[in-house]
Amino acid sequence: MREEKRSCDSSSIASFFLPNGVHLNRTITSSSLVSTGTGTKPRPGIKNYGESVLLNRSIISISQEAPSSSATANHCSLYWCINTYSTSVKDNKVKETLLDTYHDAGARYYLGHLDLLLPAKGNSSASIFTVEDDASKPLTQWLVDKLQFNNTPPVWCSPRGTSMLEKSKETEFVQVLLNASIPDSFSKIAAGITKHVRSETSKFQESAIGSSGIEWNYSPLEPARGTSWTVQTQLHVRWAWITLPVVLAILTMIFLLMTALQSRKRGLDVWKSSTIPLLYSGLNPGIQRELRAVVDPMQTEGLACRVRVWLLKPENTSETWRLDAMDSMKRSNDVWHEISTST
Repeated sequence: MREEKRSCDSSSIASFFLPNGVHLNRTITSSSLVSTGTGTKPRPGIKNYGESVLLNRSIISISQEAPSSSATANHCSLYWCINTYSTSVKDNKVKETLLDTYHDAGARYYLGHLDLLLPAKGNSSASIFTVEDDASKPLTQWLVDKLQFNNTPPVWCSPRGTSMLEKSKETEFVQVLLNASIPDSFSKIAAGITKHVRSETSKFQESAIGSSGIEWNYSPLEPARGTSWTVQTQLHVRWAWITLPVVLAILTMIFLLMTALQSRKRGLDVWKSSTIPLLYSGLNPGIQRELRAVVDPMQTEGLACRVRVWLLKPENTSETWRLDAMDSMKRSNDVWHEISTST
């Protein structure tokens, strides 16, 4: 950047020039200034992005309080490129990491579209990403309209001192570039365009085909490659821990089955229908001795069926319900119920 200084009466004018024609004039009373533009002369040392470029801008800026020596110049380019990402989703939160950025310097527009060739690398195969001219041009025109400005008024010397003409067109980006780092601002613009293009790729192609009236046979884009995990609940059985419960359950079933078979073979009633346990529950010793004296189970069952008992609860005591033989009880004011023990 070249700087020129000149005096005009009591005023001092500092002018800054870039080789491509971008310039900025500053006086003592000037506020913060910024000038952007692109000249026809190529800048030495500036990388050439070929036909992939969306916008080239050279910018000179200087703040109001800063001395003239603090003026800065930047050259920024927005161009089509291919990014490779590593993406993961955990707890419904997306984490994305930029792995690589590739630029196809040899890409050329042909029949209304630009093909960016991504070479094979690692686990990714070679792919072709297509950019439609009808989708790229409106974006370039919008960027040129918003980022082509110069808020530096022309100045010249006259007998009455310095004079200034009306400032040229300004846009909403003037204040943005004055208050923030210019490289950071262009990085945010590029990130915003990238996010929009990634979410609206299919719509860009549809609008491009519709406006041109020509249908192109696009090959599908290379799918994203990666690994997907899902969480599932699984039970791991430790068989050594459940061996004993299983063996006990099997032995219990065998025991019950053998008991049922033996009871059926001997002609015994189901134990719950027998009256013998009932009679042994609290009857007087005489009845119990008679029952124990009978050896044959069938005779014991018959004897038990002929015994008549009372189910009673005394009124004036804390005793609960109990059984007693009828021949050993006298009728009184007790509440009683006769139970038929026949089966």
